[in-house]
Amino acid sequence: MPGLGELERYHAARALDGKPFRSACYAPTVSLYFHPTGRVQACCKNDRFPLGDVRRDSLAAIWRGARSGQLRDALRRDQFGAGCQQCAWQIESGNQLDVYTRIFDEFPVSAAVPEWPVMLEFAVSNACNFACVMCYGELSSSLRAQEGLPPLENPYGERFFRELREFLPHLKRAKFFGGEPFLAAETFRIVDAMVADGLRIDCHATTNGSIWNARVEKLLAAQPFSIAVSIDGATKETFESLRRQSDFAVVQSNLRRFHACTRAAGTSFSLAFCLMRQNWHELVDVLRLAEELDCDCFINTVTDPVGCSLFGLPEDEQRRIADVLEQAAAAAGTAIARNRAHLLHEVSSLRRHAQLELRRRLLKLRSTPPAVCGAAAAVAPALEPIAGPLLDRAWQLLAQGQHAEALTTLRAAETAPDAVKLDPARPLHLAAQLALETGDALKARERFERLLLLRPGHPDFRIGGAWAACAFGSVDFARREAAAVLRDHPGHAGALHLATLLPAAQ
Repeated sequence: MPGLGELERYHAARALDGKPFRSACYAPTVSLYFHPTGRVQACCKNDRFPLGDVRRDSLAAIWRGARSGQLRDALRRDQFGAGCQQCAWQIESGNQLDVYTRIFDEFPVSAAVPEWPVMLEFAVSNACNFACVMCYGELSSSLRAQEGLPPLENPYGERFFRELREFLPHLKRAKFFGGEPFLAAETFRIVDAMVADGLRIDCHATTNGSIWNARVEKLLAAQPFSIAVSIDGATKETFESLRRQSDFAVVQSNLRRFHACTRAAGTSFSLAFCLMRQNWHELVDVLRLAEELDCDCFINTVTDPVGCSLFGLPEDEQRRIADVLEQAAAAAGTAIARNRAHLLHEVSSLRRHAQLELRRRLLKLRSTPPAVCGAAAAVAPALEPIAGPLLDRAWQLLAQGQHAEALTTLRAAETAPDAVKLDPARPLHLAAQLALETGDALKARERFERLLLLRPGHPDFRIGGAWAACAFGSVDFARREAAAVLRDHPGHAGALHLATLLPAAQ
């Protein structure tokens, strides 16, 4: 967690005039986020401390419920343990400008327990035509199909839309995410409800830029819509390698349509860039495009999967990338004047992250299950064990080769009410083994690396990582790992099996 110095610098950088109280984050005080599974969160980042579920809870019960109150209380005390670890890590990295909490600071706060939220964020469908490398099946129907899983059941039924009508008149903003929001029928239904009720609400959609048709044009005319288009590469090769199933030329063409539409409507247009290992070298070129369009470019911090994150790289590599980006910024001069502060802040954050050797903390963060703050733990009712038996069942399914069923059962275990009580290594080990057996060596290697941070030297995790390394041609490394495990743990079955299959050293 951030120290007192980092916290005070963070608070000093914020504009909190007129707020009746200070909070580390106002998200649970002003907003709700709706996930494609029906889970309701304070924001898109906090998936570790859900506030409720629309399949079970009414919207009023979620907003005014105990868990929302617990999260508000924790953040008023500058406590980030109730699922807010990623923003805590960003603050600790010195990233006060782009930490996600800042987007909630602009909204007025009327009371510690406000009667209504002033913003709702709708990611109510995972319908998506892309299969981005940094995404996953709950947010992309294309990826979910590739994972061999059935489509998500739609949790947003008639009761949800009926209750939503009570909340809409109180909104200052509605945000639409995906999936791809312009492929989601729910997006159009929500906007239709605004129109039917005579409401005029500032709306925002983050789109992959692939959909432009008469229906979208009509939607954008129905309410004042601001648009952000996700652009994760300046070249066709990089963009299409990251945003799989995309067409770079189509997105570039539609991007300019969205830009012209928002300019005509007097709303805002922006770009969004997921800064990753695979595309950092094109960040400055994307910022040049933003300057050409006279718009902001928001740089998203990618932490998961770790194989995409700059912050999971060794510290010397982080420093090298920071140097290159800083030199590129200097060479660009005024060509990226509008977004220079965001670029230099990313450079500064990367340097600080390397200086403080925060990489291990990030890897542990991505391996840690949902955390419950002290207040929540005090009032949480006793639960029948669910997560543990589900994990046992998932291992059985894996042993039987039923990979899709094992993944579904693992996800159920991770979202069970008592998941907070699990040893974090248990679900992570299963996820690593599942990735290994389904041929996703990159995810397998990342997960075994995270396991070894939790359990340094564990023989099973070392052998799992060695198997994953084989897929990348690192046979010598795998051979050394097998030998080291056998030296420390004579007769280890996994090490013996691996050593037997590997070719002898030349």
